[in-house]
Order: sequence, then C-alpha cells, then structure tokens
Amino acid sequence: MDAQYYVKRPHLLSSSNTIEQFSAHVADLYTKAVTLHDAATKLSARDRIAWHDPELATLDKEIDRFVAALPEVLSPPLLVVHVLAHLATIQLHAPLTNYHESSRTTALSAARSVSDILVNTEITNVAGFDAVLAPLLSTTTLVFIAEISRRLREGATYRVQVLRTQLETVIQAMQQFAHHSPLIVAPALALRPIWASSVGPAAPPQLMALHSHSKRGDHFVPITTRALLPPLHRTGSPSPPALLIPL
Repeated sequence: MDAQYYVKRPHLLSSSNTIEQFSAHVADLYTKAVTLHDAATKLSARDRIAWHDPELATLDKEIDRFVAALPEVLSPPLLVVHVLAHLATIQLHAPLTNYHESSRTTALSAARSVSDILVNTEITNVAGFDAVLAPLLSTTTLVFIAEISRRLREGATYRVQVLRTQLETVIQAMQQFAHHSPLIVAPALALRPIWASSVGPAAPPQLMALHSHSKRGDHFVPITTRALLPPLHRTGSPSPPALLIPL
C-alpha cells in the first residue's frame, strides 16, 4: 500500500483507523482474492468439470460473498483486489461458457463489473500499477471479444455496441496503465490477432494505440486462452494465440 495516497487524502481514513491498519486490511483482502482466483483456476483446470459440480457452486458463492463485502476502490491495491475477485469468477466459469448459458452470462457479468469499476476509477491518478493487472485485464477483454463474436456469428447484434464500449473501456485502461508499466503491452499485443480471427480486421482504436507503448527485452510465458473464445466455424482457422503473462 502506498501511504502517500492517504497522506494526500486524509479524509479517507477515520480517526480510529491508522494507515497501517488499513494497509493490513487491504493486504488481507488481496491475499483472499489471490486464494479465490487460484482455487478457481485449479478447479476449472480439471478434466470434464460439470456445471452442476458442487465444488463449483460452493466456490462461486464464496466469490460472490467476497465481492459483495469489498469496500469501494480507494487505492491501486483495492483496484487489484476487485479485479482479481471478478476474474476468479471468470476463471471458474471459463471451461463451461461455450456449453452452458448460465456460465456464459456469469462470466460476462463479471467482465462488465470490471469495466464498470474502471469507468469509476481515476486511472490517471493510479501510480501504484500492479503488474498482475496485465493478464487480468487481457482475460477480461477476451470475454467481451467472445461474446461480441458469438452475437455477430448468430446474427444477434443487439447490444453489441454496448459490449464494444465496455471492451474499449478495458483496453483504454490498459493503454493508460502502459504509461506506468510496459508489462501490460505484450498481453495487449496478443489481443489483435484474437480480435481479427474472432470478429474481424477492424480492431478498436484503443487496441491499436497500445502498440505505441511496445518495448523489447521483457520476458513472457504463454498460457492458453481457448476456453474463453467461441468456436470458429471456418476450415483451417488458426488456433487463438496464447495470452502472454509477464514473469
């Protein structure tokens, strides 16, 4: 936690709550969010996970309770906590989004929540960029891209512009975060071919602008993102490229 954030905003702390106490509380929330995200990742990685799996339902409810109890975003670490928690939901339902309407809408709702948080956060004032946001925000964009692609493919074009606006909000946040850390650029670069293969050649201008922040020399490891993408019905369609997570 950056103590200077609260030195400049003393009204955010009550007389009975010191910076150290608040920092410890946020650290606990961060640890819990990471634990939930890790649990969702492990559960979703199981072979043939079922929508009615009791462990999935239990973890889903635990994540929902955690999100409902979170304080508003008052600092960069709390922004990361909120995003991590919603990404735990996305991660948990990712393997089932192509097969169960409930999982698809749940993951989409979590992605929309991330977009809403970013709309209400002063990104330009966030100096404590946390590199973990790079893969998290990239995964959020994949949910929007998958839903836009599905609706266009099925001719259900209603609310596509709303989804695109929410997608652009996340990409714009990535663009602004790139000023603080180049680590977010590589995951963003991986989104362009995914957009092209799933939706079309005309990528959002915010995504194109991210290329101006590119930097060589960083080291990345790939992870698969296929579970979040809709099936493509074109012969010989390339597999979606791996999302890149910074080491």
